[in-house]
Amino acid sequence: MTVSLSDHLDQVRREQGLLSIEDVIGLSQRGNIIYDPCSVLISSRVIIGRGNTFFPGVYLFCTGSGVLEIGNDNTFHTNVLVEASAGNIRIGSHNQFGEGGFTAKANRPGASIEIGDCGRYMNGAAVFG
Repeated sequence: MTVSLSDHLDQVRREQGLLSIEDVIGLSQRGNIIYDPCSVLISSRVIIGRGNTFFPGVYLFCTGSGVLEIGNDNTFHTNVLVEASAGNIRIGSHNQFGEGGFTAKANRPGASIEIGDCGRYMNGAAVFG
């Protein structure tokens, strides 16, 4: 039995709790822009607003007891990693993450990161809760 590449990628994604490629494309129905849906990995539990822009190589993980909420009109450049695995991350609106990378991790029990509105987080900035 031959499995198509897209079916294989979607199966692996679903097994890891990630959105399928089609689901990532579906984010554009809410006005989000996803330049390369095959290279953007987003957990199925992430709450995403409208008007966000995702460049290739963006990773938004929400696992365990974590909560990850993203507002509106944010820009996520390549090499952005946001991980809410044991704590909560809430991102407001009108922020720029990257160019040059950005990392935010709430990966300890009870950790919390709140990012407001209109910020610029660039050139390898890192925030750990």
